[in-house]
Amino acid sequence: MRFGKYNITAIQQSLAQKLLNAILKPHWIVLFTLSLSAFCWVLPDFFGFYKGFEEYEAIDGVGIIFVFSWYFLFIFLTYLGFSLGKRFPKIKDTDQIVSIETGKIYYIYSLLALVGFFYTVYVTLKVLGLSGFIYSIVSFTTNRIAYAIYQDYSIGIFSLRYIIIISFGWALYRLLILGKRNWVDLLNIVCFVFYIAFFGRRLQLICSILVFIALANRHQSLFSHIKISRFYWLMLFGFVMLSVATLLRNYGSYSDMGYSNPITAVLSNIISYLAAPFQVSLGVGNNAFDAFRGIEYRTYTDVDTTLTANAAFSEMIVREGVIALFKVNIWATFFGFLGGWLASNKNNYLYTGYPIILYAFAELWRIDLFTKGIFFTLLGTSIGVPLFYFLAIFLFRKRYIRYT
Repeated sequence: MRFGKYNITAIQQSLAQKLLNAILKPHWIVLFTLSLSAFCWVLPDFFGFYKGFEEYEAIDGVGIIFVFSWYFLFIFLTYLGFSLGKRFPKIKDTDQIVSIETGKIYYIYSLLALVGFFYTVYVTLKVLGLSGFIYSIVSFTTNRIAYAIYQDYSIGIFSLRYIIIISFGWALYRLLILGKRNWVDLLNIVCFVFYIAFFGRRLQLICSILVFIALANRHQSLFSHIKISRFYWLMLFGFVMLSVATLLRNYGSYSDMGYSNPITAVLSNIISYLAAPFQVSLGVGNNAFDAFRGIEYRTYTDVDTTLTANAAFSEMIVREGVIALFKVNIWATFFGFLGGWLASNKNNYLYTGYPIILYAFAELWRIDLFTKGIFFTLLGTSIGVPLFYFLAIFLFRKRYIRYT
């Protein structure tokens, strides 16, 4: 019996590893997230979950072919760029100077992240006051907390709060894979949990877990370092955090719609969030000529007005017209190439940029993240910090050798 159980666990672990290895590539993660959106769209209505629309968009032959062609070309060019990037030469000596085994770069990430986090909390409390902050939590309106900083927002220190995504992913990696723990790791984890729960940044939670998983699986051997049961516990932790952030942010709205059960409200929110972009993509595909002329998709597609991120496919075409066809495929080739090159840096901190690019590809089903400030902040920090550190050490050594 024991032997049988061991075999089942081994098979399960092997299959999970193969699936994970596939998903953690830019071209496949696009297909994976798109498939999740399509799956939620086709869920039967008798489950009772709100999908973000009332009337299904028709699956028109021309429309579905247009949508399929868009994604097929994007995935193919991403694969091509990724394959070329993996073959591109690495920077000499990066594995020694910014080795992934050293903690120095991690501490720089953490310092930047904590400065941004505490500054954001300070300004939020200054705007809302402690009583307003607490009221937003108990009244399930933490949107007020999330938007408080935008009353006097400027790019700068506020943007550093995003870096807690990186520092949290690294803290989990150090804790669960390397077995290291200190007060910096604890502070990163506590601040991140606070940030996700009360600022409602749910997708940043997913990005940070992706950072951890990519780091832990950089040699495609995650489940040799962590038991699959512990991995499931990590996913459960992610779902609990997602649920808390969702309830504190949206439970009032879903309660008004008749969802008295908190778990049902969370699931309905997730399903509507996933299904709506596929609905809009079909709508744009079915009305491609109108979309290319810049006619807003809400005029011919049924979708809830509160849902604003409804596929990069639809929003780029409506906003940019034919140019979008060229632009999105430039993103595919360039960032696919950069992702491939960063993925080849498995033994140094430049690899930290890989899950950031991976996440941007994963978000394509709902938004063009490649042009957003959060993406440039995370990508610039993840590869900029180790590059600047590398150059500083390299130039110092060169000067030292010259004068000795």
